[in-house]
Amino acid sequence: MMRRLMLLGLDGATWDVLEPLAEEGRISTIKKLIDSGVHGKLESTFPPKTGPAWISMATGKNPGKTGVYDFLKRREDDFSYRVINSRDFRDNSPYWDILNHHGFKTYMLNHPILYPFYDIDGVLVGGMGLPEDADLSYPKELEKKINKVSDGYWTRVDWHSKEYENDKEKFLKDIKKLIDKQFKVVEFFLDEDWDFFLHVNSGTDYLQHVMMDDWVNEDSEFHDDFIEVWELVDKKLEKIIKKLTDVNILIVSDHGFGPLKKKLNLAKVLYDEGLIEKMSFSGTRKGLKVRLNTLYQKTPLSRYINLEESLLYRLINKLNIRERVSPEIDLKNSKAIPTVTEGGTAGIHINKEHGDLEKIKSEVRDCIEKINEDLNIRIKIYEPEELYQGDKLDAAPDLFLKSEDPSISFNDTVLEGVTLSDDLPRNASGNHRMDGIFIAHGPDIKRSADLQYFKIYDIAPTILHHYDIPVPKDIDGKVLKEIFKEESEIYKREITYSDEREKNKIQDAIKGLKI
Repeated sequence: MMRRLMLLGLDGATWDVLEPLAEEGRISTIKKLIDSGVHGKLESTFPPKTGPAWISMATGKNPGKTGVYDFLKRREDDFSYRVINSRDFRDNSPYWDILNHHGFKTYMLNHPILYPFYDIDGVLVGGMGLPEDADLSYPKELEKKINKVSDGYWTRVDWHSKEYENDKEKFLKDIKKLIDKQFKVVEFFLDEDWDFFLHVNSGTDYLQHVMMDDWVNEDSEFHDDFIEVWELVDKKLEKIIKKLTDVNILIVSDHGFGPLKKKLNLAKVLYDEGLIEKMSFSGTRKGLKVRLNTLYQKTPLSRYINLEESLLYRLINKLNIRERVSPEIDLKNSKAIPTVTEGGTAGIHINKEHGDLEKIKSEVRDCIEKINEDLNIRIKIYEPEELYQGDKLDAAPDLFLKSEDPSISFNDTVLEGVTLSDDLPRNASGNHRMDGIFIAHGPDIKRSADLQYFKIYDIAPTILHHYDIPVPKDIDGKVLKEIFKEESEIYKREITYSDEREKNKIQDAIKGLKI
C-alpha cells in the first residue's frame, strides 16, 4: 500500500523567525521536526508573491509556463485587468489533478486560487480567491459540517482593514481565531479516507505583514504576542503529527518575510515623467465603472458582485485578495502601468498603442535610472526573458524591477505624495522575501539533515515521485530524492517521466471535468 503524504503550507514562514524561536524552545514541535528530519530554504518565484508562488509549487513550472505572475491578468484587447482563477493554470496539470488521474484521493484545504471549484476525487475548501458569497467547499454539502466543526469557518482575516489600525489586540485575537477554526477543520478531515492532504495556513502571512516590526523590536509591547501566535501554530502542528504516525509530512512556505522600511511611489514616478495619464475628474465616475466591469466580466465571479452598488476595494475584498487597481490611472491613455508589487519587486506593463514598445521601455529605463541617482538607491531592470521561459511570456509585464534593498516596497496606485517615504501602508510593517522554508519528516525521510536550498518548483515533482507517478517532462523542478532515506522504496525507485500521450490524457480528463 502506498504511504500517504501531507503537505502543510505556512504562508510566508521564514527561518529568520523560526530558527531563533526553535533554538529558544518556543516552538518545540518545529524544533523536533528540524532535528529529526530534513530542512532547508525554499526559493520562491520572482516576484515572491502568493498567487504565482503557490501555482508554481502546484505545477512545478515557472510563471512563463503557467502564465500566472500576479493575482491580476492583463487583457490585450482593451489593456485592462481581470482576476485570475482556477481556469488560468489547470492546463499545466497541478499535482492534485495528476494524482486524481492516477486514482489517488486528494483533500485540498485553503489552497489559493482554486475557485471556481470543479469535480475532483476528494475535497476542496476555499481559500484566497474565494468570493465571500460563494460556496465554501466542494462537494457543496460539506459546508454545513465545516461551519459546525469550526463554529463558523473563516477563510481569511482582512489585515489591511481599518478596524485593526491602532488595535493590534483585536488583530491578534482574530488571527488566533482564524488559525483555531482552520485547524479544527483539518483535524476533522484527517480521520477520513484520503491519499494526499494539503492545508495552507495564511494566518502566518497576515501576522508578519502587520507585526514584523514587533518581532524585530524585542522591546515592543507586542513582541511576545507575535511569538504566541507562532506557539499556537506549533501546538496545532503537534496535534496533527500525533495523529499521523505512518505518514510523510512536508512543511513549506511560498515565500519568506522581512521588515518593511520604506515605500517607493512608483506610480507617481511614472506619472511625473508623463508615462501615466490621470483619469479626468469628469471621467472618474465613468472610468471606475468601466474598470470594475472589465475586471470581472467574462468570469464566474461576476454573479456574486453587484457592480452598481459596490466600490472597487469592496469587490477586491470579496475575493479574499488585496489587489488594488487605482481608478485614478487612465489605463487607455497611459504608456506604462505598474503592477505585481511585492517583496521589493514590481512589474510594468507597456501600452503599445502609444508608441513603439522598445521606445517606451527606454523611457521607463531612463526614469528608473534617474530616481536611482536622485534617491541614492539601486533598482535593477529585467526583461521577462531574463527571468522566465515558456509559451506564456506574453502574459508577463514587459519589464520587471527589483530593489537591491528588499525592505523597500513599491506603491503602484497613488499619483501624489513623496517619492520615497517611510510612511508605510496601513497595518504594514513587513513584506515578502525570496527564501521560504522547507521541512520534511516521516518514516521515509532522512534524519537530522540540513540540505540547504531547494526551489519552489521541486515540490510538485517530488510529490508525484512519492506516489510513483511519472513526472511531466516540461516541468522546471526536480525530484528531491536526497530527502529520502537511502533504504526507502521511494529513494530506490527510478524517477520516470511522462510522454506527450500521458500529458494529453491528463489534460483531456481535466477538460472533461465539470467546473
